[in-house]
Amino acid sequence: MGGALDSRFTFTRSTTATYINSSGYVATMAAAATNDPTKARFDYDPTTLAPKGLLIEGSATNLQRYSATFQTTGSYWYSTAGSMTNGILGDAPDVGTSQLFMEPTSGTGAGLWQLNGTSAGLVASTTYTVSFWARTGFRNKVMWRCDGGGKDVGFNLDTGVATVVAGTFTNTKMTAYSRGWYRCEATWANVNAGGYPGLFTATGTGTTYTTSYSCDGSYVELWGFQLEVGTGASSYIPTVASQVTRSADSCNIGTIAPFNYSTTNGTLFYSGIITKQNSASYPARIGFHKAAPSVDIRVFSVLTNTSDMIFTVNGTGGEPQKNLAYSLNTAFKAAWSFDVALSTNKLIANINGVTGTSGSTALSVTNDPTQFTFGQSGYETYFPCGTIAAVKYWNTTKTAAELAALTA
Repeated sequence: MGGALDSRFTFTRSTTATYINSSGYVATMAAAATNDPTKARFDYDPTTLAPKGLLIEGSATNLQRYSATFQTTGSYWYSTAGSMTNGILGDAPDVGTSQLFMEPTSGTGAGLWQLNGTSAGLVASTTYTVSFWARTGFRNKVMWRCDGGGKDVGFNLDTGVATVVAGTFTNTKMTAYSRGWYRCEATWANVNAGGYPGLFTATGTGTTYTTSYSCDGSYVELWGFQLEVGTGASSYIPTVASQVTRSADSCNIGTIAPFNYSTTNGTLFYSGIITKQNSASYPARIGFHKAAPSVDIRVFSVLTNTSDMIFTVNGTGGEPQKNLAYSLNTAFKAAWSFDVALSTNKLIANINGVTGTSGSTALSVTNDPTQFTFGQSGYETYFPCGTIAAVKYWNTTKTAAELAALTA
């Protein structure tokens, strides 16, 4: 975690991007359009401040405009009750200014609605993730409502506990930041193109939530609202009058001769955290590729089942592979090993000490890769977002016991 990428890597990202610095704040890294490895992002845990690793992400778009100021002019945001005013300068998660969402001093309920169409343009049959930072004021609960009111998830800003109130969410999370801030996150499969998704202040005891209550002028602090396609939240993308797309981190070693790469035996190890699945069917995390691109050996996941990590050799149909379970937003260690000469157990995989084998499927490595890539060469949009704490390659085969020891 020295804060700079090895100079052997070619690193490109044509836009600025954010990360969590060693103080736990949201910081900005400049674009790296000239293959500058010093512009790679080394991410830290905002709660413990422990280093997490190199942050590598695919492309993502924040669909919501005025993500930090919640500007209602122009109908980008609409308040059903209450008002928005500046918080304390230098106290937001990026050491900027947060916003105070103030309830009225009387009446029933409050809410800050994100307008469908004018701002985000939600569509049916699409998976979305919402994320935002919130901090308790004199009101300690907020609730996200979406899909025409059929899905609600509550966030307790005192306890850091997210509760699904109604409907189905595939991912809910609260991450603690310094000074009482939480990044709140929820993922759902959107059914209705219409409806008005919105953020509400709420009350209730424990894990109960209600948005119908007597207002008394209380407030919550808000900052950094993001709405994006996909499962899980990527790093924050600031917006003002327009939606903003962050380009992918393209990161690879173009000459693998020093690796002494073997087409008959090999072992690959990865540790890190995956925070989001992008929109490809088979988003790759690490692997040996041709520049074409053509996959030889890789570790990847499956969009339709975000708990599956797949280890595969020779990226053509019917290749030997093994699926093992992992979890978004959770650190894990994974390793696999192959040997083309074996009649059985040609491919062995292990995640966090759990081992599986692929059987006796025929195995040959024919693509003769030219580079090692974080993601997949030529398809930088199509790989999972997250951190890479360590990657190691051996041109020899390790046993199941050795893989278990690596990933324990």
